[in-house]
Amino acid sequence: MVTYAAAASLKNDAAAVDASTQAFGLWSQMGRRTLLLRGANSIERRGKELIAVMVAETGATETWGAINVKLAANMLREAAAMTTQVAGEVPPSDQRRGSKKKE
Repeated sequence: MVTYAAAASLKNDAAAVDASTQAFGLWSQMGRRTLLLRGANSIERRGKELIAVMVAETGATETWGAINVKLAANMLREAAAMTTQVAGEVPPSDQRRGSKKKE
């Protein structure tokens, strides 16, 4: 299983905040590209585990899970590549790269 969350107490909440505060120093020093690429690598490294969870949770096929693992890793890699292609604009989410917006 990828994650498991039970009901949390105030002590659990405080521990989570403390852990994230300690990790923030290291993570904040990394560039976005590095973080996104590490995420993609992690998804691929844990691919079989992620597929098994998707199959168990949704009843989907392993093929469907594998497609989604690959898609997620590729999306993070594409986002990483775009961190060095800043164009000073934010395209609408329904606009694909290189396509003309219909008027």
